[in-house]
Order: sequence, then C-alpha cells, then structure tokens
Amino acid sequence: MDALNEKGMVSVIVPCYNQAIYLPEALNSLLAQTYQCWEAIVVNDGSPDETEKVALEYTWKDSRIKYVFKENGGLSSARNKGIELAQGEFILPLDADDIIHPEYMEKAMENQIFIAFSIYRIVRSYSSTTIYSSIFRVSLLKFTPTFTNFLPSNV
Repeated sequence: MDALNEKGMVSVIVPCYNQAIYLPEALNSLLAQTYQCWEAIVVNDGSPDETEKVALEYTWKDSRIKYVFKENGGLSSARNKGIELAQGEFILPLDADDIIHPEYMEKAMENQIFIAFSIYRIVRSYSSTTIYSSIFRVSLLKFTPTFTNFLPSNV
C-alpha cells in the first residue's frame, strides 16, 4: 500500500432502486479513482429492474465492489445497510445515478476533507451528457463507532 492509501480506506455506499441503467457510470467512476484504497457496497433496495445483474457484473470485475440485496425500505434504509457493512474508516455516499471525478477521493483524503460538497447535476440526452453545477451532496464522512445511522429511517 502506498503512502497516500495509508490515510485510510473509504467505504463507498451506493444505494440503488431502479437505477440499473445509471449504475455502470457510477461504478466506472469508482474504478477510475486515483485513490485505490476503497470498497464499494452496492445496496439493492428491492429493485425489480436489472440492478442485481449489473452490480454482480461489477463484483466480478473488481473485488472491492460488493453487492447486497435487501427488501425495499427506502433510501435511508439502504444507506444504513451499506454503512452497517462498511469496513472503511471513511464513508462516501454515492447515489447510483451520480459520478465522481477520478481524483475526488485522492483530493479529499490528501486534504483531510471529511465533509465535502460536490456541486453538479448530470443531464442526459440521446446524443450527449452535460454536467451542470447546482446540486449539493454530502460526500465524505469520517466513520466513528457511534456513527451507526447515516439518516433517520423515515427520511
């Protein structure tokens, strides 16, 4: 493990419900990370679409990607399940229809940014993908033993 990755493992929690069409882009953005000390936990929140098939294809591509199925309970329930299974010191929530820059984790870890905000919105059309600045998302959280629920279950 190089000096950069000794800063700690990042557990990326990817809750997914009917997002199979976007999931490859999110997971590809993880595979492209310059910071290599991470795991991804894709939590299928009871999706009736191809989420399981897509997620399992990625678990075969890279052993850092893990997959878990749970009965539908909503976004917070899915995130909490992922956090429960996380092995990393840091938590990075990533929606299945989001992507992150290849140096995102590296910069966050390098600068010890424990809560960061990504500002982007992806608009897809048949011919192109455009990224607009507008949405704020909590991005990297320091994990502590008492940090058991990311969001209330009713959110």
